[in-house]
Amino acid sequence: MPLRLRLANRLILCDTQHPIDPEQRRREVIPCGDDQMEAWVFQYGKSPDIVCLKFPGTGGRAEQAGPHPCEIISSEFEVWTINPPGYGSSTGQACVSKMVATSEAAWLAVEKRAAGRPIVVTGNSLGCMYALYVASRYPVAGMLLRNPAPVHQLIKGEYSWWNAGLAARFIASQVPQAMDAVANARLCKAPALFVMSGADRRVPVQYQQMVIDQYQGPHTIFLVPGADHHHPIPEALVDDYVQAVKAWNSHMPAHD
Repeated sequence: MPLRLRLANRLILCDTQHPIDPEQRRREVIPCGDDQMEAWVFQYGKSPDIVCLKFPGTGGRAEQAGPHPCEIISSEFEVWTINPPGYGSSTGQACVSKMVATSEAAWLAVEKRAAGRPIVVTGNSLGCMYALYVASRYPVAGMLLRNPAPVHQLIKGEYSWWNAGLAARFIASQVPQAMDAVANARLCKAPALFVMSGADRRVPVQYQQMVIDQYQGPHTIFLVPGADHHHPIPEALVDDYVQAVKAWNSHMPAHD
């Protein structure tokens, strides 16, 4: 593996393989090139009327993903959360070069499962890149994105202070251009809710705003003032947040 690709993987990905109890989630295996990628599925109700495809952040694991946001917008639903290659029990090596294949394989599996039912796509941080790729190419019903990370721009902007930016450009070039979050946002039409941590030190708000400014579908922003990257929504804002999710849902195709 070329040095630049190894550096990009080390800078961007935080893959883990340690066992995590999935509790009541169901494991599904999705072919992804030469790899076998796993999804952990949270199902509520016998006849789900909506399916959610969820992409965690760079260090996230599907075994820990909850039902959000479907528990707010539907009484029966199914949530598929992806462990990319190299995460959990997914085979292969974690690598940014596999991001397109991961996105494609995840969408095709969930589309088949949905069988015509609406599909909501969500992403957190790095997971927003997968979500935006999917939504820019396929008919998703809605998008919920938290702290979207435009990795190409983030690396060049935040890691270019040394070596005249040459190393940053080389590393950023290892991420497939098809995964450019800003470019893909220009192709997205689905209703979206952006949840922005106002004091995010990992993905500063000016980078999140790059994605939001280019998003072409109807969208709203729910700002969490003073929150860092991993901070939960404070209790004082929970009711407002639930209303924001319901308003977002009202712009999607009927599913109940």
